[in-house]
Amino acid sequence: MSSPYLQYDAFLAILARHRCEALNRLIMGDLTQFDPTIGDAGCAMRPSFVLDMYWRVQNYLESKNEIEFARETVRKYNGAHNNDKSDTKIRTLEDLENDTHSSESDMIFSMLSADIGEENLNLLGLCYSLTVSNTFSLGEFGEPFYYRSTNVYRTSTKEAEDRKDSGFLYNHIPRLRCDLAKACVAYFTDLVAALPCNNGNRAVICKAPALRDYIEEQLQEAVHWMRSCVVQGNPGQHDIELVAIYPQFHAVLQHEFNRGRSIVVAVRRVQINAIVPETLTYSLSDARALYFEIDKDSGAYKLSRSIASEKKRQPCLVFNCWSTYLAETGGAGLSATDNGLYFDALSQCDLSWLMLTYAAAHRAFTTKAEGADPDYGPIYQQICGPIGKVFEYSRMGCAGFNLKQHEPTDERPSLCEEWEMASQLALDHKLLGAQLLPMGAQRGQCYTRIDRPVDFSVEHVKIWSLEQAQTYCKKLKARHAGSNQATIGQFVVRIGNVGVSCTDKVFANHLSGMWTDKRRKAKYSEKYPNNLPFLASFKPFE
Repeated sequence: MSSPYLQYDAFLAILARHRCEALNRLIMGDLTQFDPTIGDAGCAMRPSFVLDMYWRVQNYLESKNEIEFARETVRKYNGAHNNDKSDTKIRTLEDLENDTHSSESDMIFSMLSADIGEENLNLLGLCYSLTVSNTFSLGEFGEPFYYRSTNVYRTSTKEAEDRKDSGFLYNHIPRLRCDLAKACVAYFTDLVAALPCNNGNRAVICKAPALRDYIEEQLQEAVHWMRSCVVQGNPGQHDIELVAIYPQFHAVLQHEFNRGRSIVVAVRRVQINAIVPETLTYSLSDARALYFEIDKDSGAYKLSRSIASEKKRQPCLVFNCWSTYLAETGGAGLSATDNGLYFDALSQCDLSWLMLTYAAAHRAFTTKAEGADPDYGPIYQQICGPIGKVFEYSRMGCAGFNLKQHEPTDERPSLCEEWEMASQLALDHKLLGAQLLPMGAQRGQCYTRIDRPVDFSVEHVKIWSLEQAQTYCKKLKARHAGSNQATIGQFVVRIGNVGVSCTDKVFANHLSGMWTDKRRKAKYSEKYPNNLPFLASFKPFE
């Protein structure tokens, strides 16, 4: 009698299949399935790696004049494997057999594997594996507030077979997360070390933080010394390596600029309404995707209003952002309630400075990390020296700050000085701890939306094309326009992979305490019949 559990050799074969499918997606330019969530707040690092691999594969195939052949081979592969068993239904190697698999697919895979290297291929595969094995719950405004693994990577053990008890299966998720984080941090460390720098004798990392003159060297030091980990199980066994958020964001922006790659910013504007004291409702007032291209002269990203069709389809780094405001309060610039005024102000901001102000407002590491929010001020000063220069700065930008290669004669802030200014702005604008819908509610408790205005904040960094970002915004607006009688409240309850909200916290907690989604859904539908459209999953690309 065959085992009902996944066999270890079949598990390895699934990972091998994922590496092949990851390369296929690079060939076709579909990078939406490279968004793993492993609890490391490393969403800025991984997209740069995947984009590097995407352009490397595209350029390699173009140089060999094989791009159309490779794409046609992928289409044939997809057709041949269209009826394959899903990962959750595979138990043995026989479940993965496919007689129609073509030799051309193997040839393309071998050719590209040799070009990008085994380490990069493994990291690509892990990014894909830990995306397709995760499931998210999204709030009414598309906010991810809960995720979990579907546990497809739990393999058979003798005890599980003997006892016929799935509780004794071996869970590979912690090791896969550890491997992904370790490989990603290693790649990112090399990426930062390779940033063009005017110091021809770039110093090696010493046994303690060392004083550096150029911003690129300061970033290299910061990425090396500002680290932590999330412990999974026994310390040192499957730890998830972490890099502090601020140098992570700065290095990613610098890298993307140096590569000449454009960036998309997708912003959802959410209006907060106080219908009676202490009772808030929310509504989506707008959602737009803006396309920014590099300006070599200024060293900044500039809004582009005329975009070629080809560029609209190219994958690029996307900052998925949000803004909240109180109804009928007026305001100007990024504090404007009028969407036209708001987006006009946003288009005039230094995009990178906005992102770094967000990074300065964010705790250095995820809350589960060892020492989640250390004081890195002394280390910044060891790397950059004491703060001695004064620069004019505001929410819109900072004098002297840019993403160009640091020249000896530049009057620009050091990494320490820009971090200090960005941190002060974050404090002044009440950005600390700002999340549209924070994760981490206790079992039996609802999730609670933010209750104050925030002019601009980042929710997630991912890879989309401009067309995909525009589709996301368009469908989110259509979803809300079709539910204009709904009452969106502050207190969110998870029902499967959606989050629906209540204005009554007591009721929301009561729903959260119910054990089945079926009971939650029935009770919620009874109290909020106009909110039923939000019980359907939001899938913008289907």
